[in-house]
Amino acid sequence: MAWNLDDAGYELLVYNRSDGPTEPFADAGIEVAESPRELGQQADVVITMVTDDEALAAVLDGPDGLLTGINGSNTVIQMSTVTPDATLAAAETVRAQNSRFVDAPVSGTVGPAEEGTLTVLAGGEDDVLDDVEAILEAMGEPVVRCGGVGDGARMKLFVNLLLGDMMSAYAEALTFGAAQDLNLDAMQQVVEAGAVDSPLFRYQGPVDRSTRLRTALPGRSAVQGSPVCQRSCQRRGADAAPDCGRSRVVLGRERDGPRQRRHDGGAEVPGVGRRRDSRQLSSYPHRYRTRVPRRERRGNTPLRTRSNRTASSHRPLSEVGDRL
Repeated sequence: MAWNLDDAGYELLVYNRSDGPTEPFADAGIEVAESPRELGQQADVVITMVTDDEALAAVLDGPDGLLTGINGSNTVIQMSTVTPDATLAAAETVRAQNSRFVDAPVSGTVGPAEEGTLTVLAGGEDDVLDDVEAILEAMGEPVVRCGGVGDGARMKLFVNLLLGDMMSAYAEALTFGAAQDLNLDAMQQVVEAGAVDSPLFRYQGPVDRSTRLRTALPGRSAVQGSPVCQRSCQRRGADAAPDCGRSRVVLGRERDGPRQRRHDGGAEVPGVGRRRDSRQLSSYPHRYRTRVPRRERRGNTPLRTRSNRTASSHRPLSEVGDRL
């Protein structure tokens, strides 16, 4: 995503909590910041892309955090997959510094990130989105306006829940077919030829022809965001909240044996089992490509300006939201 901004002609200042990922930028002559505070002091637009709520809190409100550096003229674009509560709390603290906030998580993985074709789920005020739309378009296409701040995060939970359910159903169907001695290639051909065809199933396919299936999603969750979705539903008081935390059937073999019992109490079927005991199918394969050389810079549009801004006092996040 950062390389795509560089390709689009924006001047970059980059920071990562560990040094390794920033080394290619330093080698390319792109300046590396020492702290999030430095980003806030020098950048007009700051983009955050971190792991979870806690990581976002650390970057914003930790020692030398971003909130100690911004002071009135910044726009913060929050692109991580975090809870709506964390998003709203972050927005409030940023706005308390008289800066602007955009909620813009993305849908997609490594390949679309490299190609600049992530789906950007943008939430915020229209005039702010107008000002940063070209920046978002450098990283993704399309840029979907989902509503206000927090609606981008909710839209990410919506699409992740749907993605997980699609993969769960696909995995269970393939497992059933394999138990009936159907050919994997033939099953995939039938899927791609019929009404249930989708890019997701074409990307995934039977991930290999052996009895083992590759794991690309973290083992702790078959659906990134499902626990987040459940917490969000509970906080909103939804009586009929979807059972985002239920046990999901996925393809694979149990670590200590090839057979396990169905989660609904039915007969044993090879490779079918509880989420916590099985190996999971990935949503998309990782596709590593050589990056296209940077294009000729167009207009040298800066993402940052050199200025000596002084840090002002800010409300700690603990006063705003207990999740963040």
